[in-house]
Order: sequence, then structure tokens, then C-alpha cells
Amino acid sequence: MKTVLKSPQTPSLLRQYSGRHPANTWEQFRKRERRYTQVKQKILDDQRGLCAYCEIDLKPEAGGQVDDFHVEHFYPKNPPHPTHNYALDWTNLLGVCHGGSKKEVKDGAQRYTSPDESCDRPKGNKNLLGIILNPLTDIGPWDHLFEFEESTGAISRHSTSCPAPMQAMVDATIRELCLDGTRLKRFRKNVIDELGKAIEEELLGSKTFDQAVKSVAEAQFQPFPAPWPRFFTCIRWYLSTAAEARLQLLAYVG
Repeated sequence: MKTVLKSPQTPSLLRQYSGRHPANTWEQFRKRERRYTQVKQKILDDQRGLCAYCEIDLKPEAGGQVDDFHVEHFYPKNPPHPTHNYALDWTNLLGVCHGGSKKEVKDGAQRYTSPDESCDRPKGNKNLLGIILNPLTDIGPWDHLFEFEESTGAISRHSTSCPAPMQAMVDATIRELCLDGTRLKRFRKNVIDELGKAIEEELLGSKTFDQAVKSVAEAQFQPFPAPWPRFFTCIRWYLSTAAEARLQLLAYVG
């Protein structure tokens, strides 16, 4: 999970609707496809194409297949006794994948792994505010909270860089969102293998190791509005100082 930047301005159709119907539900809002499409596109742009939780790429619909994307409410949209309508609160909306729960998505043969599910599928309607990381508020652009196992793609709390006050929340994030499930480990392992091959190919061109890793980092992290690479944090960890230098050059903020 990485930091997520959200546009400060609420999409116009959501702002107008919530102004007219402040107590309505999310389901009532999204009855009009045009309203939902505008919110969805803005979220996709803000997150540069990645799931806010696991960082898989949010594949668009194609050829009769549905897109691997839906809007998640970090704070439950239907709490028992709401004092605030979080269902229509722009600052409460995230874009996430279907967590391995849908066969109909693009690349469903690889992505559909139910009951091995992640992200908001295990989270459900639980209120995990203050228990798990909120990518909108709890992660800074230069925080290093997670590390990975190169041979398996497993994710864990960073052993040296995760501040002590955040350690329990990082552990809970991995556990509650099932970010270390078999499917996600397989995807991350594939990404790590691809990075290793890319570095080897650069070395065949007579580059030094540092030059090769720098070149791969440049290819992975492209300037806005290009999407971020899937499993951004894993790639950043693997490429280490080359990734940090590249992100600094891009004035990375999220």
C-alpha cells in the first residue's frame, strides 16, 4: 500500500447530488451511470491506475469483460448510527480491485482466485478506522512501511524503517486486507522476476549494475499522467536507491 493523493475538489456531479440529497445512499447516487462514471474516472486518475490497497492495476473493461475496479468506502458507507454521511463523502472514497472475487474481469483466469480474496472483500463493512492504514491520511510519500520476500513475493512490515508507533497498524493492514494471500504473492513474485530479467538485459548492453538498475527504474516510474506500475511499493523496494532517486527526480508526492 502506498500513499494516495485525492483531488481537493469533489467531482461536480457528486457535489451537486450530495448538496441536493445529503442523506441519500451511495446506491441511490450511482443509479445514474453518468454520475458513477465521473467519480470513477477521477479516482482512477488520482490513483494513477492502481488499487488503493494491493496496488494491482485496475484493468478497464474490454471485450464483454467487466473492469477490475469498484469504489470502496474506507469508513463504512452504512454505519449503524451515522452522524455524517460517509457514503457521499469524496474524502472517504477509494478505488480498489475486486480482490480476486470476479471471474468476469479482464485476465480473470489469473485474477479470479476466490476464496483467496483481498482488499475490501475481507474488510467488508467493518469499521477499521485507526486499526489499518488509510492510504489517504496515514502514509507519507517517503515512508517505507513494507518489505517483501524476493523468492516468494510475501509482504511484511519493514524490519528497520517502519516507525514503532505504526507497526501494529501496518501488521493489521496486511492481516485485515489479506495482502499476503497466495494470489498477491504470486503476482508480486512475477513482478520481481520481471525486474530481475530487465536488469540482466541492461547488463548485456555493457552497463554497470548501478546504471542498469537506474535504467530500469526510469522505465518503471514514468511522469504523470502515465499510470504507476502495478505493485508500485514492491518495485520501489526491489529497486531501492535507484527507485528513490527516480521518484525524487519526478518530485513524487503520491
